[in-house]
Amino acid sequence: MNQFVARRLVQYRIHNGMSQERLAKHLGVTPERIRRVESGAQHLEAISLYAACEVFGTSMAAFFKCYKGFEEHYQSRAGSSSASAACR
Repeated sequence: MNQFVARRLVQYRIHNGMSQERLAKHLGVTPERIRRVESGAQHLEAISLYAACEVFGTSMAAFFKCYKGFEEHYQSRAGSSSASAACR
């Protein structure tokens, strides 16, 4: 899970043209903390991940859409069959 969050955080941060320092400031953590999270060495608390999603203008559901098993679970509940290109 930490590796998945790390990869997605980097994807969203880069897509939004944001530096690690700027993201850290938005989340109230140090840039070193963001580096450690993005490397998978530390986890990001749910409240900080929620705040990151707000900064990126996305939902937690969209952030985790590509997580293994999430798509199948979501499809069975929502009846959706579309997959995000970012997941591939």
